[in-house]
Amino acid sequence: MIVGVFLVGVFLLRLGFGGDLFKGGVVKTHERIVSIEHKMIDAYNASDTPQDASKGVAEAVANLKKIKTENLNKQYKGALQDYIKALQKWSLALKRGDPIKADEFDDLRIDETRRLNEIYEKQPEVVTPLRF
Repeated sequence: MIVGVFLVGVFLLRLGFGGDLFKGGVVKTHERIVSIEHKMIDAYNASDTPQDASKGVAEAVANLKKIKTENLNKQYKGALQDYIKALQKWSLALKRGDPIKADEFDDLRIDETRRLNEIYEKQPEVVTPLRF
């Protein structure tokens, strides 16, 4: 019976269930940030006015602020906070209809995104399930 339970567990892991159990805090957080960023950019591209675009960015900021950061390393946590600040400034510039500031803060957002990606890429490789 114990062997059967073990085999079912291994089978489920090989199918991809439970893969999150092997991911570290930065990996899971980064994947969530990427998802939020993609939704934000889709909303931005679908917007008719800068004010509409600012709503999508503000929503992304709200979702990013919900991320628990206590298990993140200091470097990644700092980069995430800087990324959120850049988004807040970008959202405000869009809301005010200031294209020069909006471009400036969009560039800052891109820089902070690169910084997050660089820190993420330096993380130790994620442990993968055993392969038979």
